Amino acid sequence: MDKTNAERQARWRQRQKELIEQAKAKLADVGGHGAAEELERVNARNASLEREIAERGRELRQQQPGKANSSKAPVDPDRSEVAKLKKANRELRAEINNLMQWHEAEMLSQGKMPLETHRAVLMCLHPDRSPTEEERATACRLYNAWRGSLRDAA
Repeated sequence: MDKTNAERQARWRQRQKELIEQAKAKLADVGGHGAAEELERVNARNASLEREIAERGRELRQQQPGKANSSKAPVDPDRSEVAKLKKANRELRAEINNLMQWHEAEMLSQGKMPLETHRAVLMCLHPDRSPTEEERATACRLYNAWRGSLRDAA
């Protein structure tokens, strides 16, 4: 057992070097050729695929000459996609807002405490917090308003 932190670190570094050497030896044995040859093979395959993609793109552009010579300004597909997503986001936010309003109305009709009031009261009563006077006053005001709405409904 090592006595100092420096000795433990030196032993750990030595063990890491041994593991790296073992991994290099295993990598050299994989497939009968070394890592450098494998990397060259993968890079060559990648380059050939990129050339094939570029050639297919040229072929497609040649097959559709009417679209390339259009008098309209080219539409950036990213902009239209962003516009669609922004519109969907606005619609979802409006739906969430409507659901929250419905939920609040439903809770009040059943005599249950609104979420904002519930949070404020719990925040003041939680043992791990020390609320400020303003937080206490807000919680008290919200609680009293809720109690008053219960009395008015009855």
